[in-house]
Amino acid sequence: MYIAACVKVSNFNFLFKYLVRNMERYFAKRVRRESGDPDPLSCAAPNRPITAHELNNRSTTNTLADTNPRPRQVIASAVAACSTNSSEAAAPDNSLSKTCGARGFKREWIDTFPRLIYDDPSSRAFCKMCQQAKERRLLDNVKVVNTAFITDRYNAWKHALERFKGHEQSDCHRSAVMKLCYMASGQNIASGLSQAKSAEMATARSALHRIVTTIMFLGEQGLAIRGKTEDSSNFRKLLSLRASDVDELKAWLARSRYRWISHDVQNEILQLLANDVLRRVLADVREARYYAVMIDETSDCSRHEQLVLCLRFCDSQLEIHEVFTGFHDLQDQNASTLFAVTQDILTRFNLDIKLCRGQCFDGASNVAGSVNGLQSKIREAEPRALFVHCSSHSINLVVQDAIRSNPAYRDVLAMFGSLITFVRDSPKRLRLFERLQQDDARALRPYCPTRWILRESALTSVLNNYSELMTFLEEVNTEDKSYAGAKAAGFASQMYKFQTYFHLLSLEKVFAAIGTVNQAMQ
Repeated sequence: MYIAACVKVSNFNFLFKYLVRNMERYFAKRVRRESGDPDPLSCAAPNRPITAHELNNRSTTNTLADTNPRPRQVIASAVAACSTNSSEAAAPDNSLSKTCGARGFKREWIDTFPRLIYDDPSSRAFCKMCQQAKERRLLDNVKVVNTAFITDRYNAWKHALERFKGHEQSDCHRSAVMKLCYMASGQNIASGLSQAKSAEMATARSALHRIVTTIMFLGEQGLAIRGKTEDSSNFRKLLSLRASDVDELKAWLARSRYRWISHDVQNEILQLLANDVLRRVLADVREARYYAVMIDETSDCSRHEQLVLCLRFCDSQLEIHEVFTGFHDLQDQNASTLFAVTQDILTRFNLDIKLCRGQCFDGASNVAGSVNGLQSKIREAEPRALFVHCSSHSINLVVQDAIRSNPAYRDVLAMFGSLITFVRDSPKRLRLFERLQQDDARALRPYCPTRWILRESALTSVLNNYSELMTFLEEVNTEDKSYAGAKAAGFASQMYKFQTYFHLLSLEKVFAAIGTVNQAMQ
């Protein structure tokens, strides 16, 4: 009940102050009309907007009570009669020095926003620059015109400061100010805007050029573009380094938006660069006219199958080129799916399958099969596309079958593969082995589990470090009492045998010759 009573008293005081203010204005106008004195607040036209200078003078203008006390006495008696239920008589409102209009417009807003003008009769505010530009038809080509500060005029004072700031930063207001400045200086507006737009475009083009070249550098060097965080990525760090020497790029990166450095933009630039490289490669293939396809299958890190397609062609200088065209999604591994994907790729590359003169795959039945394989389906489309089994793959199969057919060489090769893994898999054992090595000795090379012809480097590294390996195994056998020590003892007993060293030496000779042949065929 107490709160409700306070609310009623507060509302009554507000209405009472409003009544007093209007009565003062009424008696002031009446006395001034009888005496013939001009109204200092209405010397201008009744509907003319009030400027900042006039609004500032309002706070220093004398009221009617200073010149004629009679109306104030009448108002005071009316106030005393009407405020018997209130706690105190309401004083005359002098809020005109702080506010202007019907509700809430503050005088200091005009000091903060000098281009703002308040219209007293309509109790609304508008932008002087935008209205002048509108009257002169300078905003006809602006995409979005903010009519709230031009024709409709603004009177929502609750969020006035935010709206005023937003209007000053809008394209409509900036365009109006720029065009009026060009007119005031006597410069052609179209020419001035063209020069400003050209300068803006030149800055944007310079920034974009350095962004693209940064991505090109990272791509050519095989460096990661992104990092653990956005600020620590190689792309951002390299851009920041280049911005220290290029003022245009530094200003561009300081922008809050539209900087063209997001992940989507990076991917799009990479895709455009990849398409440009592929376009140039395909231009060389079309110039050579005839080509051959080399197809293989692989899986990515998510274990999804992909088709790898390479093109082989000979240029006018009789030099052979093999170019990689990319990884392509593969839904199935049967011959029909492989043929459909191959046809789709060649169609997108604008290559006629009738000009295909060769096809090269491994020995898998789904590609090399003479009845239902991929090579048979390509031969149906173009009989002159001869199938050639991959020579490198053939050598790998020959070496694999030859080694496995001899138990002694098979066992020695498996033993040295296990020995290399035993040394390299433990950092502690690897450091011990490196301390025993000579300064110019070669490190142990990894043992390839699938490509047999690539095991030459591993066998050569074992042969060059044979004595160091024996010393290493003896120390591990002596110091390590775990299962690793037992394995070291087994390796040492095998390496002390003459047949082990002989088989290693002969295998190294064979693999060296096969590696030379493999390099020549690549």
